[in-house]
Amino acid sequence: MALRTFSLANRFSGFSPPTASARVPSASQIANHVSAIGYWLCSGAVWTYSYFPYVRSYCPKNRVDEGLLRRDHPLMACYDTSDTKPITDWASPMRFVIPFLLLLLAGCQAALPVHTRGMNLSEAERTQLSRKATEGDAAAAWRLYHYYSLELHDASAADPWLRRAAELKHPQAQRLLAYLIKDYKRSPDGFGANAPAAVRGLLEQSAQTEGDACYELASAYAEGYFGTPNPSKARAYFQQGAGFHNRMCWKELSHYYRQGIGGPRDDAEAYYWIGLETRCADPRSVSGQESWQAREEIASHLSLPVLEREWSRIDAFVREVTARKLSVDFAPFLSGMIDPKLEAEGRKFSQQREDDHRRKWTATNAQKSDGADASPAGS
Repeated sequence: MALRTFSLANRFSGFSPPTASARVPSASQIANHVSAIGYWLCSGAVWTYSYFPYVRSYCPKNRVDEGLLRRDHPLMACYDTSDTKPITDWASPMRFVIPFLLLLLAGCQAALPVHTRGMNLSEAERTQLSRKATEGDAAAAWRLYHYYSLELHDASAADPWLRRAAELKHPQAQRLLAYLIKDYKRSPDGFGANAPAAVRGLLEQSAQTEGDACYELASAYAEGYFGTPNPSKARAYFQQGAGFHNRMCWKELSHYYRQGIGGPRDDAEAYYWIGLETRCADPRSVSGQESWQAREEIASHLSLPVLEREWSRIDAFVREVTARKLSVDFAPFLSGMIDPKLEAEGRKFSQQREDDHRRKWTATNAQKSDGADASPAGS
């Protein structure tokens, strides 16, 4: 069957992976080769224009090349135009030709896909994974999707494997396919009567284990993608994603609690969730500054006993993460993604900001308490 005509409309018909003989170049591959050919043609034209006069000047028959002088060639503008001697040395043209050839090779290399993601598969591995995916192995289908998508940059060949993995309940595949259907108008065939139905079905299944899927589903409810906006549903899924330690859900859930969106207002819960986020971000970053601003504003509405209770909850969570008993999505302080020195700096400044914050609000609430105690006596 043609590579693009893969459908899961009939769930009982089984899966039939594309065969090697049916593979045809995708649009991206054709565009890639056309760009490479165009680069060669343009480079050849430039090379001919730049170098051919020099070749003619070395022909014994046209040694002077009918008046071709150094000043007559545009690339020789850097030379003294008063020099009227014909070009007779090889050094002058070669100082242009050699760099040009190096640039030509670099451009040709840039015109081809670069495989640096370690996703390559041998033919034997592809055959084995194809067989496993056909038999119902979701991880095998997901691996093949990565091969065609990231290694070969072939979206049309990757799509059937993504759909197969989603059909087999792979949570990441379900979330990604829902995203492509929702934002890139991919076909919902096999997963719902229309795009919203397919997106909701895929995300509801993925959200059972994926914090990112909870965030996507909550956002879809919030923006009214399934009809009218449903803030209570959005809040519920942000809460579910926060339970999976998803930092995006932490921030949104704190906002919902603080503003009373989709349910009653709860400043203590709002403080707790934004407090977790501030303990995972460099306070100097844009995101860190925004989170700390929100946390400071919420703290102004809480009493010291409530703050101390939430500090204990935050500290307990941080200890669990530090002991590697819990993982956070995505990694605190971009751990493993940035220079370790920058990560260490972020952790240090975060702890300093945390200590300053607690001293500030302890002192502020103590002053309020002293003022309240002194009022009856003064009156």
